[in-house]
Amino acid sequence: MNLILRTDDPAMRAAFFRLAPRWRLIDPEASARESYVLAIDLRGPVDDAWLVGSRGWIALGETPRHFQWASDRGATLFLMWPCSAQQLEQALHAAETDAPTDAVILWPDDIAWNRNTATIHNGRSLIHLTPLESEIMGVLWERRLLYTSAAEILQRVWRGSVATEQSVYVYIRNLRRKLESIPARPRILLSRYGMGYQLAAPRHGAHREELADAR
Repeated sequence: MNLILRTDDPAMRAAFFRLAPRWRLIDPEASARESYVLAIDLRGPVDDAWLVGSRGWIALGETPRHFQWASDRGATLFLMWPCSAQQLEQALHAAETDAPTDAVILWPDDIAWNRNTATIHNGRSLIHLTPLESEIMGVLWERRLLYTSAAEILQRVWRGSVATEQSVYVYIRNLRRKLESIPARPRILLSRYGMGYQLAAPRHGAHREELADAR
């Protein structure tokens, strides 16, 4: 299948080249003559005109603003970069087959969160989130680049209902059991003492100082 990649990142271009021969990178000028799938790196300049004529398209980025841009324009999938070759293959296949668009966020290690269906796929099984778990994930995603305190989560999710910060700690522990391969050593739902929680997209080889304790 033909693929047009819009990026200035040599590492991203190399990752897509490694998908050959299943995917063949073609020049954008050939798009008027051949069927193709489009991949756009949202970290650089983007143009809405690129979306015209593609069979389907995927977006790659790093921030909530990137995700919102892709969602507003009907991307088949949004990938957190960097990601694995398997995730690239899955995303391109979805775009090729014109799969229904869902608000899907992918992390390394094949962890996928579908915001529309409130499910998490951890590479082995599909896990359903409770309504409160889904709301907590939504709050943390909106503030992904910042830490969010238990008090703020309590205010935004429970909205004055009878609950305490202990309820937040319990739900964070439950979410880590669903999200993390090793809940005691979180790589996605992070925490820092005195600051709160952060939903992150861990990079391969990154080293962070995080508290594993839910408090």
